[in-house]
Order: sequence, then structure tokens, then C-alpha cells
Amino acid sequence: MAKRPRHGGSAAGGSGGGPATRTTDDDSAEYIRKRQAECRGLLEALNFQFYAHVCEQREQNPRKSWADGCQDYVKHMRKLMVRS
Repeated sequence: MAKRPRHGGSAAGGSGGGPATRTTDDDSAEYIRKRQAECRGLLEALNFQFYAHVCEQREQNPRKSWADGCQDYVKHMRKLMVRS
């Protein structure tokens, strides 16, 4: 016996393209613009925090490696890039 399609979808589980699921190019473009703005804000905040960390380390630990802080920065940057 064949499966009945879900409400608003097809037997294969697709969206069916009903009015509630359709998006216009304008909607997609607006989402992308908002997402890019959010990512720019997060990147700016991350860079500011990293800069503050470097300034602090320069004052407090001028003869110590800052590699751990740099690795943390890269780790957070990668997480941000995955989200975008």
C-alpha cells in the first residue's frame, strides 16, 4: 500500500511547494543580509576581545608564549565560520 503524502508535502517527504513554504528571492536575500550582518558583528566582537587579550598579554606576560590565546581565537573563528 502506498504512503499518503503528509499535509503540505509529498510521499517522498518534500515540501510540496505550498504557499506557506514558498519563499521569494527577496526573502532569501533579506535572510542572507541579516545573517551576514550578524556574522560581521560576531567577528568584530571576537576580534575586539582578541585584541584586548593581546594587549593584556603584552603588558603582563611579554616573555611568555601567546600561542594558547591564538589557538583559542582560531577555534572560535572556525565555529563562527561553520555557523555562517
